Amino acid sequence: MMFVGLGICVVALAGAAEAMTPATPQDQQAAADHSQTVYVGTIALFPTMVELPDDYDESETYTLVVGLHGHGGRPIDFFEPPARLFREAGLIYAVPQGPYAYLPTNRIGYSWNLRDIDDRVAERGDDVTIRYILDVIESLRERYSVGEVYLMGFSQGGTFTYYTAIAHHDLFAGLATFGSRLNEERFSPQELAAANHLRAFVAGGTSDLGAQPVRARYLLTEAGFDVELYEFDGGHTITRAGMEEFIDWLKR
Repeated sequence: MMFVGLGICVVALAGAAEAMTPATPQDQQAAADHSQTVYVGTIALFPTMVELPDDYDESETYTLVVGLHGHGGRPIDFFEPPARLFREAGLIYAVPQGPYAYLPTNRIGYSWNLRDIDDRVAERGDDVTIRYILDVIESLRERYSVGEVYLMGFSQGGTFTYYTAIAHHDLFAGLATFGSRLNEERFSPQELAAANHLRAFVAGGTSDLGAQPVRARYLLTEAGFDVELYEFDGGHTITRAGMEEFIDWLKR
């Protein structure tokens, strides 16, 4: 009975589809006039991958590094293999998932904003993402024995590292970016100067023309930051040597 009923439904749908005529330009315009896409702020649960130090002891405090993956990336891509390096260094390493899923290639990736999806709500979406990152850190503080917090990101994740750590500099000890451009229009000189107590690690490949790490160092240094610049021969990527250099800098 179930298969017969399914067959009848398929035939009926197929018949209906064959009877439909293509929409005219007038029909399409009428649909556009009456159809809208709205974005609703709501509560959702997103995964965050966490690596604890060897011999983690709740009676002690540990530096927390929160890593933000790049545009179209996944938490697992930014978690392995760096997690082992952080664990062996005695640090807590956490990688949350970007809130917006999309299909850039043959697998689902995640973005930190809506700029490639709908520019009309891009700025509002940025603010929601920053709030989400802060919520992740607050949750990790409640769950683990956290001391200082560093925010780190690659590419788009580095952009939101700048956005979040500079705007909420009282919550962080420092920031680190890999292959990320510092948006000069985002912050005024006064806003940058207010955050100059943050330690800053800026990294990028010499052939990564979009990242401009030297320019970021200049802007931050002008605002009074103490900046560590790490450049390497290469493009838009993170090297193991660069991650090891960052961890060494972190522990100084």
